[in-house]
Amino acid sequence: ETIQLYMPSNIPDTIRPAYCDGELCAMEKDVRYACAIDALGELRRGLHLRVYINKLKIKNITGQRNNTRARSMQETIELRISASASKYRQARKAYISLVGEVEGARLKELKADDVKGLGERAVAEQERREIEATR
Repeated sequence: ETIQLYMPSNIPDTIRPAYCDGELCAMEKDVRYACAIDALGELRRGLHLRVYINKLKIKNITGQRNNTRARSMQETIELRISASASKYRQARKAYISLVGEVEGARLKELKADDVKGLGERAVAEQERREIEATR
């Protein structure tokens, strides 16, 4: 668990061709891109869950005991959101080190300001679109 793995993305560009096979770099590139996309999906689910849990807490939860439990759940969700954002940033950094800034532009930088849930209006609008799409 504590052993450092030296992946192609950890090796400087100048010496990478001497130590890494091109196929290994291509495989890591694909894996890092997939990890970044998965992390974005996890982040999106976490943000949606945060909005719905907040709405649920406001509407239905009363009393100190229940509020404490709900707050604990909210903290768990916040930890998941932070972990997903960190996972995305790490995968993006490795991807960019493999493919360069130009091709790496497919994955946008995730700033702290970008990690926000949808507001009430946006949630209602999204629900309305989903209902219309099922008709």
